[in-house]
Amino acid sequence: MLHFDPKPPEEALAWWQNKVPVSKDEFENMTAEARARAFTASGLHKLDQVSLVHKAIGDAMAAGRPMEEFKREMGKKLDGKLSAYRLETVYRTNVQSAYHAGRYSQMMRVSENMPWWRYVSVDDSRTRPSHKALHGLVRRYDDPFWDAFYPPNGFRCRCTVQALSDRQMDRKGYEAGEGTPGMMVWIDPQTGAETPVVPRPDLGFHGNVGKQHWLETLLPLVSAKLAALPAAIGASFTSKAQVESFAFWHNNPKGDFPVAVLADAHAAKIGAKTKVVHISPETARKQADRHPELSATEYLRVQDTISHGEAIQDGLKTLVFILDAADGYVSVVKATQTGKALYLTSFRRLSADEAKRDKEILRLRKKGE
Repeated sequence: MLHFDPKPPEEALAWWQNKVPVSKDEFENMTAEARARAFTASGLHKLDQVSLVHKAIGDAMAAGRPMEEFKREMGKKLDGKLSAYRLETVYRTNVQSAYHAGRYSQMMRVSENMPWWRYVSVDDSRTRPSHKALHGLVRRYDDPFWDAFYPPNGFRCRCTVQALSDRQMDRKGYEAGEGTPGMMVWIDPQTGAETPVVPRPDLGFHGNVGKQHWLETLLPLVSAKLAALPAAIGASFTSKAQVESFAFWHNNPKGDFPVAVLADAHAAKIGAKTKVVHISPETARKQADRHPELSATEYLRVQDTISHGEAIQDGLKTLVFILDAADGYVSVVKATQTGKALYLTSFRRLSADEAKRDKEILRLRKKGE
C-alpha cells in the first residue's frame, strides 16, 4: 500500500497545487513542458471531474492519506467512471511526479556541492528493461540527459535519482558520462541472458517534471480559465497558486503573467472586456529598477489590494487601488484602448510613516475628483 509517511516536502505540495486541471483535448494541444504542469485524467471528459480528482490527490498528499482511501473516495464520487486499477495508476503516477519535482528542487539547491546525479531503478521483476538499463548511469545535473530522462519515465515508474559529491563519486568508484546513451545491453541477474535495449521514456513521459519551461505555454491557458471564473473564485486562485510560479517568472519574465482578477463592476468602469490583470515583462523589469525592495512574494498582495482596497478611477481606462494599512500597497491597473486586456502598470508600498501615508493617499484621491 502506498503511504505518505512522512508527509511530502513542501516543494512537492507546491508543485502539485500549481498544476492546472485541463480537459484531454487541451492537454493534447500542449507542449511536453506545459504538460508537466497541467493535469488531466484519461477517461474523464468533464473538466469538473478532472478538477475533483486533482483536488483529491492534493488533499491526500497534504494529509498523508493512503492510496486505498483515495480510491474508495473517488470511486464513489466518480460513480465508477474510472476503474480501481485506473484510479491507482492516476494516483501513483501523479504522486510520484510531485515527489520527483520536489526532489528536483532540493537537488538543484545543492548542485554546486553535489553536481553528479545517478539514475537508480528498483531493478526487480516488475522493472521495465528500458529502465533497468539506465540503472547506475551518472550524469552532471545540467546534462541534457535529464531533460528527457528525469523520473518518472512511465506509468507506475519507481525510478529515482541520487545526488553525489565529487568525494562520494571517488569513494564509490562511479564514472560519469555525457548525453543520452545509444543501444545498451541489460543482463538478467537470474539467467545471465542479454537483452539489447534502446533507452527511452515511455510514451508521454519525455520531459522533466521539475523544470519550469512550461510557463510560456501554460500561462495563456491559466489566463483563459481565470477569465471564465466568477471574479471571487478567480481572485482566490491567484492568491493561492502563484507563489512558486511567479517567483520563477519574476527572475526571467517571458510572456504576460496573470497577477489578479478584477470584480465585474471595476472592469466595467474602465471599459474592460476581461477581468484578468496581467503584468508584462517590460513592467516587471521597470518595477525591479524602481522598486527593488519588493520581493516576488509581495506581488501576491496585488490581489489583496484590488480585492480589499479603495478603488479610485484615474481617467477613462485606469483604476488606482489603495490598501490603507501600516503594510499597505498601491496597485495601478489600466485597460487597453480596445478593452481586451488589463495590465498592472505600477505596484508599490505605501509609506510606513503615518503622516506620509496620509499625504500620499490624499494625493491619489484627488485623481478621482
